[in-house]
Amino acid sequence: MGNFRYVTNLIIIVTAAWIPSLQSKEEHPLDIPRPAVSHLPNAFSLKLDEIYHSLAEDASDPELYGKLGMHYHSNGFLESAIIAYERSIALRSDHAKWHYYKGSVFLLLGDSANALPSLQKASQLAPNHTFVTLKLADARYSLGHSSKALTLYEEISQKQPENPLAIIGMARCLTNLGETARAENILIELSQEHPSASTPFSLLYHLYSRSGDTEKRNAVKQKMKGLDNILTDNNPWLAELNEYCYDIYRLTVIADQAERSGSFDNAIKTLRRAVALSPDSDEAYYQLGRMHARNNSNTKAIAHLQIAQQKNPHNVEASQLLAETLHFQGKTEQALETVKRSISQTPNSELLQLQLGFLLQESGNKEAAITAYRKAIDIDPQNRKAIKNLGNLLVEQRQPEGLDWLDKYIRIKGDDTEVRISLGNLYAKAGNFSKAIDYLEPAYRLAPQNTDLQRALAIAYLRLAVDLANKGNIERAIARLESSVETDNDFTDARFNLALLYLNTGQAPKAESHARTLLAATPKDLELTILLARSLSIQHRNSEAISVLEAFESETPNLTQAEKESLRTVWESIRQN
Repeated sequence: MGNFRYVTNLIIIVTAAWIPSLQSKEEHPLDIPRPAVSHLPNAFSLKLDEIYHSLAEDASDPELYGKLGMHYHSNGFLESAIIAYERSIALRSDHAKWHYYKGSVFLLLGDSANALPSLQKASQLAPNHTFVTLKLADARYSLGHSSKALTLYEEISQKQPENPLAIIGMARCLTNLGETARAENILIELSQEHPSASTPFSLLYHLYSRSGDTEKRNAVKQKMKGLDNILTDNNPWLAELNEYCYDIYRLTVIADQAERSGSFDNAIKTLRRAVALSPDSDEAYYQLGRMHARNNSNTKAIAHLQIAQQKNPHNVEASQLLAETLHFQGKTEQALETVKRSISQTPNSELLQLQLGFLLQESGNKEAAITAYRKAIDIDPQNRKAIKNLGNLLVEQRQPEGLDWLDKYIRIKGDDTEVRISLGNLYAKAGNFSKAIDYLEPAYRLAPQNTDLQRALAIAYLRLAVDLANKGNIERAIARLESSVETDNDFTDARFNLALLYLNTGQAPKAESHARTLLAATPKDLELTILLARSLSIQHRNSEAISVLEAFESETPNLTQAEKESLRTVWESIRQN
């Protein structure tokens, strides 16, 4: 099946390991095992009692069995859900929804072979429901039937050209079938239509990894940073299924996926249901607060996070986010009080120590911030944010130890171009241009379009070249200057110095070429004009050289006396040749 992962609905992917052990000692009279549900809100158990009571009175109602299956399905009791769906289908085989749900459960269990017949039947009964065809295509793909799956995805795409999941499915199949160019084209188009969605970029990354195109892979990797939106289809049957979920954790995941797919209202509605089902749960309030914070509804976020913290003072995520949100509203002192109080309850939380360090730093108490960052690192030696913040703060205070911490951070997270640029510039300022290049070159390979990085690397090349030239290492200096010009084509200082070195080493044609390029951008520059004239003279093209000098003098009437003398000196030197 490969490494592709994407969300086709808002229901939570469940593995067999999540299924609670069934009560096998005593089977229910209706032969549908009733699992232990004590970990769920009492409302779920009461709902099961109601359904089982109705079935005891009338065991021939397929709708009741279907509803029972939906309750078990949505809350992770997959084996019981299959039995209930099968009982419903036995009583009424022409109901597409129960076949669809049954097939979906088998897919959740990783049993695509058993899912296929149910989804085929559902597709036959509901041929116009594209979300049913989509699930059937997914089953085909997971079984390795890429050609058949592609046909189904294309069928959906013809009916719904904007269906992103059909396009993703097509790309996956095309990649497996070796049609990578076509897969690449449709994924690029999809990524342009949905620039904040991660799936098209992750599939492109996988495609480029398989083809060995490192440059494109790295470019896509940079674009993927910070993207967490997901693509979904309009699936009313799975939306209905979510209404039967009583599991607080699953409801929070459903809400998260709804929010990431652009349905904020549905996300809030789902979390409010979680709160109503479990009013004593700090997790439900935390997730509701987090959702509001992510959407900049800070006042609502603070209210829910405060409730979460009151219900569970050890919920460090709620405390950290509460402090962060208070700070965003300009209430930094209140944020500090919040995080300090939480640390007194949970002193070994690196998350709280990190937040404390940030707030102290923002308040200007940098020494205390350094202490907090160090405590966070003591708790978790690989805490990247704490290491980065500590390193930057120490560098800001001109403490050499800061470079060591940032160097450690880069060893943990080597693709952080911002820190690489910072380190490169710091080492360049210290005169260690070789070390600066060691940090900047890998960053440039990751982000070749980053103009700040281009210039930083070009300057490092130039300064190292000057240093090498002064030490007599002319060939290495030229190589570094060539790299500088190649990195940043508009970096005139590097091009000028490169032309000078070419001139001094007898490579006059190359010196001439760079001099002409520079003069095209700055036509009335005395130094560049002299550089061009000298490069022509060395090539025994004295008349051309003199013409260049004469033209410059006639076109620049306001020359100073010193500039005129410089021209005459060069002029006489050329005439003597």
